[in-house]
Amino acid sequence: MDFCFQFYPVLKNLPVIVTTAYALKGDKQRFLSQGANDYLSKPVEKLTLRAAVAKYVS
Repeated sequence: MDFCFQFYPVLKNLPVIVTTAYALKGDKQRFLSQGANDYLSKPVEKLTLRAAVAKYVS
């Protein structure tokens, strides 16, 4: 993600919520360590997604 920020610095303030069907052990920590703000594994419940988005929307 740092590569993207070099060319588009405005994206640094954009929250990233990763959703993936490949929910392997350690995936959440891997995505978060690479700059994602949150992680959800599929299938994602509507309330879970809303709660995750609500954390970053003011």
